[in-house]
Amino acid sequence: MKYRRQAIPLRQVPRRVENRAPEKGAPDMSYSSDTWTSDSAIDDIGNDRMDGITDAWIDKHPGNRTDNPREVPLFTSEPLRTPLAIFEFVSKHWPLVLSLLLLFFMVMAGLLTDISFSYPFEKIKQGQLQLEHERVRFDQETREYENAQNQRKIKHRMAARQRELGKALLDSGLYQDAEAAFQTALDLDDSDWRATLGHFKAQALRLAANNEHDPAVIDRRLRMMLKENPEDPHAHTMLGELLAEADPEAAEAHYRRALVAESRAAHARFGLAGMLAGRGDYEAARPLLEEAVLLVPQRPLYLTNLAHVLAKIGDFPTAVEHYRRALALDGERILGYFELAGALRMARKLEDAHANHRMGAALLARKQVADLPKNQTSWHFQVSPGHAEDFDGMPSYTVYLDRHEQKRLYGYLALAASEFLLGREEEARRQMQDLPQLPVREHQEIEWLVSQELQALVKNQQYLAGTVEAFLKLLE
Repeated sequence: MKYRRQAIPLRQVPRRVENRAPEKGAPDMSYSSDTWTSDSAIDDIGNDRMDGITDAWIDKHPGNRTDNPREVPLFTSEPLRTPLAIFEFVSKHWPLVLSLLLLFFMVMAGLLTDISFSYPFEKIKQGQLQLEHERVRFDQETREYENAQNQRKIKHRMAARQRELGKALLDSGLYQDAEAAFQTALDLDDSDWRATLGHFKAQALRLAANNEHDPAVIDRRLRMMLKENPEDPHAHTMLGELLAEADPEAAEAHYRRALVAESRAAHARFGLAGMLAGRGDYEAARPLLEEAVLLVPQRPLYLTNLAHVLAKIGDFPTAVEHYRRALALDGERILGYFELAGALRMARKLEDAHANHRMGAALLARKQVADLPKNQTSWHFQVSPGHAEDFDGMPSYTVYLDRHEQKRLYGYLALAASEFLLGREEEARRQMQDLPQLPVREHQEIEWLVSQELQALVKNQQYLAGTVEAFLKLLE
């Protein structure tokens, strides 16, 4: 019986069976060794081949070995393979999946609510811009705060310097300038109570020094200052000034308390030196004025008074030096030129004395300079008369020149005397012809002042006695 060839699966490879004995009870389906096998034989062949494949696959993948080599793993089942792959993908890429889901819901929400799809992104962008704006504003406000703090510190330092300047000016007796300095300190820092107190003190002292207020009010303010600080050097200095004529002993006590309380109280030294010089104790006044000049070298008042004391002692070269320094600081003070001319004359420098007399007389003729407040004050000359026929029993005499015409008469007479001493008699006579007209008593008093200065010159320089006598006759 012959069999027709049949199609078999690709995995079942046909093979020839050679010299294989049929199984027991099985019919022999082949005629010879060269013929194709029967269906049962084909199945046996397929089974044998699958056995070989299964064994080889298990040997290569030992992790998938099972007790039954022919059992197929559960996960190879088609219904379960897709959910497993999805689960593994989701577990590995959950951020991406979550983003996609969020995007999906956003799209659906936009479709259902008519909200633009880009609305959330616009809100996020607006939030980011607002956050950036807030950050920039915060940085700007931080810088502005730091700048304000720095400016405040600078103002505090400047106010402290102005306050120290005001105190130094109070020590020097420059009350108006001190008041301005304290006001500047308050403008820089209105919370500075020390500047407020200094301004109050400077204002009270300025009013007291210039007699611009009721004495009772000034006394009450000074008492308030002493109540705040019983050892206030500026209050004691002002009390010394106010009491210098009425109660010299009390005034001197106040000056000395000011010096004890403040070692740099230059004006207290000046006031005490003035009291000592008024008593004729020039040697005691000199060191006090020298200390005042060292403390405040730029104040002409201290230099002028020191020069005056030195002239009284007889140290005319040093006096000339201090008078020159004072004029270098204030060249519009007319009296300073006559004071310097007198010291130069005593130092045997008649030409320099004549030049300064001429400068002083020229400034007296200039109304703009003569009307300055510093030149409106009274000029006073304390002289010791060489002969006092009209003023018997007066060892010392002070001449006060208050009005401008009185000062002009003194200046022209002093200039005429300088020209006469240099031998310029004609110029001296011509100068005396243009003298201002004053009452006879005032005229005689000023002539006496000039004659006493010339008498003092003769005591120092005897060779000028004849010239001085000739000039005095010219005055008569």
